[in-house]
Amino acid sequence: MRYFLLFFIFCFYACGDVNNDGCTDIYAANYDVNASYDDGSCLYVACNDPYALNYNELSEFFQTYCEYIADVTFYLDVSGASYFDNLGVQFLDIYVEGSYVGTLQGNLGFSFIPDCDPPDPDAVNFSVQWDNNNATPNTSFTWTVRDGSDGFIYYQGTDLITANDCLTLGLSNKKIQEYLSSK
Repeated sequence: MRYFLLFFIFCFYACGDVNNDGCTDIYAANYDVNASYDDGSCLYVACNDPYALNYNELSEFFQTYCEYIADVTFYLDVSGASYFDNLGVQFLDIYVEGSYVGTLQGNLGFSFIPDCDPPDPDAVNFSVQWDNNNATPNTSFTWTVRDGSDGFIYYQGTDLITANDCLTLGLSNKKIQEYLSSK
């Protein structure tokens, strides 16, 4: 009788309905071949672009959603600084997508192209961040250069930027004149 009871207990636990919770979606990064019940724990690769900030991060949702960043340095060259100095413009405010990002001294011109890293304290340095459902590591952004006193727009443009790049935007006397004559 004792063996019969042990046999019965063994069969009850060994032969019974085993319910293994886990991820049952074969497309998920954490697919569990032994799972018989999907417990909602499936994770998917959210972005497969190596240029993205969230490359190979796992997500609860199956989607292509990548996040990117790039650095921008804005500066005046010597001819641009001379132009603004002659006008008496002391400060130029830089706006990106309508938001203020920094101020340049109107009379301080660079005789070289400053690097993004390490950032030059006399240039305006900022980062552009974007996300993209199509996993495209490029975006365009608009920017404006305004007189820090009266808000007069001396220059504006739209540029294309690529993830993890450093874009340097120099403002010269020639660019200013071309822009102002096109208005």
